[in-house]
Amino acid sequence: MAEPRTEWCGIGSPSTHYHDLRQKTPTPDPILTLTKETIPLIIIGNSLFFLYNMFFFVYVLQNPLTKYLYVGFTTDLKSRLERHNQGEVGSTRNHRPLTLIFLEGYLNKLDALRRERYLKTSKGKAVLHVMLQKFFENPN
Repeated sequence: MAEPRTEWCGIGSPSTHYHDLRQKTPTPDPILTLTKETIPLIIIGNSLFFLYNMFFFVYVLQNPLTKYLYVGFTTDLKSRLERHNQGEVGSTRNHRPLTLIFLEGYLNKLDALRRERYLKTSKGKAVLHVMLQKFFENPN
C-alpha cells in the first residue's frame, strides 16, 4: 500500500509540519504549540496561516460607560488595542476604557481602508447599528 501523500501546512519548516491530505484538518504537531504570540491562526484549505501576516483589520471599539464608538484600521490588532487602552492614541485617549465590539479582516489594504471610511460616515454608522442591533440592545 502506498504512503499517504503529504504536503507542507505553511507554518514552520517543511520537514516538521506535514499532514495527511486525506484528513480534513492538519494532524496536530507537537512542535507547533499555540501561544499568545501565535494566535490567531486560520485554516484555508489544508493550510494554516497566521492572521496577522495576511489580514488588514477594520475594528470598532466602544467605551461601555459612555457608549462612545471608534472605528479604526490596523495590521497589528493586538498592539493597536493596547495603544488605545494605554492612552497613546489621541482620538481615544479621553474615552478609555475601550472594548473591541466588532472586527473585519481583509486581504486587500485598499478594501479595508474603504470599509473604514464607510463605517465612519453617517450611513456607515447606521449600517453598523443595524448589524450590531442585538449587541446595542443588550451589551452584556
